[in-house]
Amino acid sequence: MYLVAAFFIWFLSFGFYCVTLAPAVIWGDPAKLVNFAYLCLLRIDIGNHALHNLIGNLWGRLLFADYAFGQNLLSAVFASLTVFMVFLIVYRLTKSIFSSIVSSLSLAVAHTFWWLAVVNESYALVFFFLVLALLGEIVWFQTKKQGWLYLAAFSIGMGISDHFMLAVLIPAFIIAALIDDPWLILDYKKILFSLSSFILGAGLLLYLYISNYSQYSSITWAYFVDTTYLESMGKIVRELIRYPLYVFYQFPLIGFVLGIIGLWQSFKNKAGISYLLFLAFLVDYLFSAVYMWERQPEMMVFGYIIIAIWIGLGINYLAKKNPPLVSRSGPILLLGIIFVPIMLYSCAPYFAQKAGGNVLHIRSLPYRNNDEYFLNPNKRGYFGARRYAEEVYRIVEPDSMIIADFTPYAVLQYLQLVEKKRQDVELVYTWPGARNPIGKGIVEQNIRKRPIYLVDIDDYPDLYKTPVLSKKYSFVKTGPIYRLVKKK
Repeated sequence: MYLVAAFFIWFLSFGFYCVTLAPAVIWGDPAKLVNFAYLCLLRIDIGNHALHNLIGNLWGRLLFADYAFGQNLLSAVFASLTVFMVFLIVYRLTKSIFSSIVSSLSLAVAHTFWWLAVVNESYALVFFFLVLALLGEIVWFQTKKQGWLYLAAFSIGMGISDHFMLAVLIPAFIIAALIDDPWLILDYKKILFSLSSFILGAGLLLYLYISNYSQYSSITWAYFVDTTYLESMGKIVRELIRYPLYVFYQFPLIGFVLGIIGLWQSFKNKAGISYLLFLAFLVDYLFSAVYMWERQPEMMVFGYIIIAIWIGLGINYLAKKNPPLVSRSGPILLLGIIFVPIMLYSCAPYFAQKAGGNVLHIRSLPYRNNDEYFLNPNKRGYFGARRYAEEVYRIVEPDSMIIADFTPYAVLQYLQLVEKKRQDVELVYTWPGARNPIGKGIVEQNIRKRPIYLVDIDDYPDLYKTPVLSKKYSFVKTGPIYRLVKKK
């Protein structure tokens, strides 16, 4: 019976994500990963996500009418599978179908998880491998059947092939296993098989490393966890304090309270299980505060998954403590878990506009209302990024050069690379620092030969060298882009 309920939850969440799915290419990383999947770009570095690119390339051969839509749909597939696995985890811990439904659906509609489920991102895939690893180790704690331990190790290896965040969580799995069975450290057979399972899961990365040894032989841990992504102590302390507010936005009202109750109740489980959940949450809580602000929301979702499991434990505790109350209020509670977050995210952009707009202080882009785009995960009907790129290519003259920073560059590149539009135009990526092409004189070298456009002049003056360029050139607004014209 519980499997029927689990598959129903998977079907419901997948349908929900399909209804709210982004229908086309999206700004920044989602566009970049579409391009990487199209090229089947396989590298070992923090921004590549080799397994995601490989799966995306194979998935893209299904010939979707819009290639980017197909890649967005892939995120919905793995996000809904993650919801399905959370149901199974909570059922293993509670034997309660209702608790499992509440837990899994609370995650399904949590803001950032939902956001990442409807755009092309590598996170939905790594979330799936995280919950698969959690399920494997939890069942091993309960049954001591070794195959589940090896499944957990294999899942972690697969997850790292997609995103290196799972490597950060490895200590939580190891410490919890040793708390449950201290003699495990002397069981060389289990250690060997677990290590072999992990290596098998990370086989793609191992293959890339061996086949390109000369390129990767000098790799260190710092190569994957770039210290430039780490923030100041002030930011760390501030984000550690703010964390409960972020959790409240993900699981408003009912979910927030149930999560606190579930955290308290989790320590009544087997020591290994309770410490696995708590340590995985603690590592993510600390790491996300340390990490760069632009990626912090995504990093925190690993902890939100644990909180969703605690929500299931919380409602299970209340159901045992006061069965009549929960049985009478169960439908209302479930509706609150689902609809309160959806209503909150739908109303948040309105209140943000009333507060002055762009409350997250993110750079502006044409055809993107930042409050609507970031505060509401629903991307149904959003064509802003595609509209921007099509308009740019319609406006710029033949054989032009467009200098762009990452977020618009990835979208413009998508139309060139995947849809073969305006291949006469040369796209130039503007890097920060010494590699900046404008600083190296690319404008002076080309201005007499071809029209040159900048996609922005306001948000990143150092990146576009606008103070320097303004001495010799005028910026002529041409649709959503600026043409450089030499001053007389």
